[in-house]
Amino acid sequence: MAQAGEVLSDNSNIYYLDPTRRHYIFIYPQYINSKRTKEQGRKVSKENAIDNPTAQEIRDVCLAYGFDARLEPKKRYPQDPDCDPNHIGRVRVKLKNEDGSPCNPEFDTKRKIVNLCGQRIPKLTSRQKGTTGGNVSQAAVPGIQSQETIPAASGKDKANKKKNKKR
Repeated sequence: MAQAGEVLSDNSNIYYLDPTRRHYIFIYPQYINSKRTKEQGRKVSKENAIDNPTAQEIRDVCLAYGFDARLEPKKRYPQDPDCDPNHIGRVRVKLKNEDGSPCNPEFDTKRKIVNLCGQRIPKLTSRQKGTTGGNVSQAAVPGIQSQETIPAASGKDKANKKKNKKR
């Protein structure tokens, strides 16, 4: 069996050979992409959706919360035939143990895990480095920004400052 966090090759049939495959779920980046509609495959509310998530970011969040998550980089979302190359890939997450109990009792359904990814990806250090330009402190969970850091200014604040200068 492959190790947690491992990137699986396209010709890997490990999932289909695993007798406990019903214990896994798949998460595609389209599930939490704010640029998608519900009809196009978004599964979270607009509040939890983010711009252009990647399968790697989803995997990072799942690993940080103790899930056995594996990246499958060559897979595509079935309802998106003309998929952007940046959105290719999916994450296979082990939801249940062999005895049927949830791996993480706090997040025992696919919906809870997808919402968790939508809430936590914006706080990843890889996303924060691009917006703040400085060092971001590590949180108790690896790869996730701590709550004590100061958030970046929103676009509305900048627009209001420009309007005030013209007056």
